[in-house]
Amino acid sequence: MLYWQLEKSIKESSSTEERNKLAEQFAATFTNKRYTLILNNKKRILESLTKGNAAPAFTAVDMNNKPVTLASLKGKFVAIDTWATWCAPCRMQSPHFEKTAIKYKNENIQFVAISVDQNFGNWLVSAKEKSKSVLQLHVNDIDKFYTDYNIEGIPRFILIDPQGNMVNSQMPYADQPAFEEAIRTALNLPEEK
Repeated sequence: MLYWQLEKSIKESSSTEERNKLAEQFAATFTNKRYTLILNNKKRILESLTKGNAAPAFTAVDMNNKPVTLASLKGKFVAIDTWATWCAPCRMQSPHFEKTAIKYKNENIQFVAISVDQNFGNWLVSAKEKSKSVLQLHVNDIDKFYTDYNIEGIPRFILIDPQGNMVNSQMPYADQPAFEEAIRTALNLPEEK
């Protein structure tokens, strides 16, 4: 029980110092040291996703089965929608993400939908029906992507800067005003009236 509460508190921490303090204060109370190791690994992953740190590398393929890497997207902000064909909330968020992509098509940002579908064929059929304003990709190593980006559920929206560094690893859903506000802030655009 302590582990689950501590993990939750570490996830919700707003700074490295706060995470370290929680871990130091409570991790030593575990009689099973396996929990301490798991907790430290979770803390390390969360730290790697902090704003300004290099975003974890990933490889994917586009609809023509051509490889795409995060490094190949450098030079623009990258807004990522992590989704799957079987995910009802993903299907609900997708039109909002696409609408935002169309609105900002002339800005320095690439909108990318990264599928975590196990069935490549299902993804390909669905991806072909989506807006061309969003780059449709299928991630190669789903488990690694989930671990590296600490994905515990989808849809999950992520924003990466033009140098490949994290801006926000847990953006609001695309249908929320805060999603577009985060995009505008990153792009240094004035507030809409």
